[in-house]
Amino acid sequence: MQRLIIPGSNIRDVGGYATPSGQTRWRALVRANLLIPWSPQEQQTLLDYGVKLIIDLRDDFEIAERPNPFAGSTQLTYLNLPLIGRERHLGSAFVTLRDTLRDNSELNIFMLDECRPNIGAILAAIAAHSTRATLIHCSGGKDRTGIITMLLLALAGVDEATICADYAQTKECLAVPFARYLADTEAAGGDGAQLRRLLDSTPEAMAATLAHVRARYGGVEAYVRACGLDNAQIAALRGLLLQ
Repeated sequence: MQRLIIPGSNIRDVGGYATPSGQTRWRALVRANLLIPWSPQEQQTLLDYGVKLIIDLRDDFEIAERPNPFAGSTQLTYLNLPLIGRERHLGSAFVTLRDTLRDNSELNIFMLDECRPNIGAILAAIAAHSTRATLIHCSGGKDRTGIITMLLLALAGVDEATICADYAQTKECLAVPFARYLADTEAAGGDGAQLRRLLDSTPEAMAATLAHVRARYGGVEAYVRACGLDNAQIAALRGLLLQ
């Protein structure tokens, strides 16, 4: 099957990755960016693909600017479960980190450490709907979506190199819009060097993120338990992706 569902987007199926028991299931978990605007054809493509649950990881002020066309849909379930949270997203610690980070592992680690209750709520929702094809998205489908995807793939037993490569694909998928955004920012006098770091998604950054999870929490399953999930929920998350 084809991993990229909509050409020119970052909407990707994470099926077909090797696991100790076989491979991750196709049409079970889709990671995505927000397409602006979503054409009727693109919306129908996702419905035809079998998506039954959409979890929007953005905060309310982001949704006010760019609404999700599936909110209120009768054809699937739409949930808005912010990963960061408005107060933290607009707070000085996050803004300072965004403006000074050296690579995206720092942002990933901030989210993992500071947003555990929200991450727990997101994973619990996925577990509760684990028999349904699920799409998770933020804005670019890179950072917040990348964190949730990493946790799910790791729970399924996908190896670290594959998880890191999956994370890094965003840079390739969104090369054209990212280049346009960078050019517009620099033309307006913005900090192009810092924006390049923000837009990057290197495998090394995800490897550093996973190393942090091991060092601080003892691994991904221990981290997920620290987010409040129990044995049944963890089994459901594994069941979503495993054959």
